[in-house]
Amino acid sequence: MDYSSNDYLKNMFNLNNKNIIVIGSASGIGKSASLAIAAHGGNLICADIQNIESTIKAVKEINSEANVIPFEIDITNKSEIIKLMDEYDVVDGLVCTPSINVRKLLIDYTESEFDKVISLNLKATFNVLQASAKKMKLNNKGSIVTFSSIRG
Repeated sequence: MDYSSNDYLKNMFNLNNKNIIVIGSASGIGKSASLAIAAHGGNLICADIQNIESTIKAVKEINSEANVIPFEIDITNKSEIIKLMDEYDVVDGLVCTPSINVRKLLIDYTESEFDKVISLNLKATFNVLQASAKKMKLNNKGSIVTFSSIRG
């Protein structure tokens, strides 16, 4: 097989009719992932706690025919994660990017700041992984990619 051919790459990255959720799609790595997924034809579910209108606009500039579905979510709330997964019969892929880092020395963290870091970077990410894996297991397929901060 010629791995350098355009046909191989088109098939390898063909996301047509695939439901891909990007959590954290409003900015940074999540926005970049959303743009890449749209470029490869995936049904893109842009999920974030923030306003994702700029992401949807950017996606439409790359692929005017992209199927983009906005979904507002706070992943520190487990019921919102479950609600997102329940929206779709099939979830083919998930990219989870939200994380926080308190920008000061660890020895200067307050307990409240530490709790926020753990709640989002570890607990919420775990809950997203668990819920999406359960959904993907029902269909015996799926891919999960997660990112975190160095504090994770």
